[in-house]
Amino acid sequence: MTAFNRHVPRHVRATFLALRSVGLSRLGRNVFANYFGSMVNAAVPLLVLPFILHALGRTMWGLVAFSTLMVTVMSLFNAGMAQSMVREFGSRWSAGDSGRLATARLLYSYERIYWCAALVIALCVLPFSNIIVTRWLNIGEIPHKIAIGAIYCAIILFFVQLPAAIYKTVLNSLQEQVWLNGVQASFTLLKGLGGMLVAMISGSVLAYLSFIVLAVLCETLTVASGAWRRMPVSRSTLGWDAREVRNTMRYSVTMSVLVILGVLTTQIDKLYVSSKLPIDQLGIYSIAYSLAIGVLQIGYPILSAVLPRLVQVGGDQAMRRRLNHKLLKLVMLIILTVGAIYAVAGRTLLALWLRDEVLASQVAKVLDWLMVSSALNTIYNVAYINWVSQAETRWLSVVNIVSFILAVSITPLSIDAFGLRGAAFALVTINLVGSLGAILWLVRNARSTG
Repeated sequence: MTAFNRHVPRHVRATFLALRSVGLSRLGRNVFANYFGSMVNAAVPLLVLPFILHALGRTMWGLVAFSTLMVTVMSLFNAGMAQSMVREFGSRWSAGDSGRLATARLLYSYERIYWCAALVIALCVLPFSNIIVTRWLNIGEIPHKIAIGAIYCAIILFFVQLPAAIYKTVLNSLQEQVWLNGVQASFTLLKGLGGMLVAMISGSVLAYLSFIVLAVLCETLTVASGAWRRMPVSRSTLGWDAREVRNTMRYSVTMSVLVILGVLTTQIDKLYVSSKLPIDQLGIYSIAYSLAIGVLQIGYPILSAVLPRLVQVGGDQAMRRRLNHKLLKLVMLIILTVGAIYAVAGRTLLALWLRDEVLASQVAKVLDWLMVSSALNTIYNVAYINWVSQAETRWLSVVNIVSFILAVSITPLSIDAFGLRGAAFALVTINLVGSLGAILWLVRNARSTG
């Protein structure tokens, strides 16, 4: 018996043996690369956050949190589009030389769609900058010109960041996660460490946001170059392919509309917090939210790596059922392990990390609920990647519509009654609905193919 077999638990060995049966060599490298990238992407922002928070102050950190929220909401155009395009790019790329040429034409066309959409959306939001500052946000003592400047930075950040999504989608479809995660990890380090230095030296929120904009622009240009280097022909030999766009747009738009509801649902809590509470409270909420997402991001690399494999599995329901079973067991193991560690040492680690007992106590009251919410969302994503790979929109429609109605209904009432904890509790309720829908689909799918 090898050292691996002696020291690795049986259920973990079984999981990876199941993955090997559907292409472990490539999948294994991609899972490892996704873990490396995910750990860097989660760890670096969390490690530098206390230093940036101390340099800028809680109120200015709240302004940074709102800028991030703005970019997320403006990027709803891409919600669902990128995930559905993994399927479109991946199926073409695996179809031989003619399919790879079709992939290049599709990239050429969607590249222009994304850059034009980014410009149009940015220009549409720009005139409302003053309204956002004066009528939506409760900026307190923040000077008006600084608040407006932060909004401008958020708009520019959105413009340079959105197009990167299509290039990353292509690289994921080609299962080039090793290269992609290396690039993303490098720029995460640049944004984290460089942004920390800028914040500590300047003490200016605008200088910090401007640096992030520049770093994101460089990242977008890098992944664009990487995607095009892997195409069989150069960009200059291609033209707009209306037929390819029409063939993919119907499903992509359908998925986008459905996923927009899902993404907007997960942002409603922060939108209401930014409107109903002082902006420093949004900063506290964003710290807890970042921690909850970052800690449980340990499960996302597996999901990201398995999605292209599920596309290739196609209609082989027996293989899909087996992979889903092992995947769900592994995800549950991760959730339970992280949950146990947090229950035992979470608050102590939080106080050590933030170096502020009062702030740590405020964050912990919200984080307790958000950890549960993130765990439920991770379970939901097991079914979600199946829906994307199979172009299944019916279940996605039901889950997202019900969750959105719940979010709009209960979030403002919960915030009015319980403040930040109310926002977190509402998000738990919403993700509980999503996870129950996911489990129901997985059970029915297993029975129908059993």
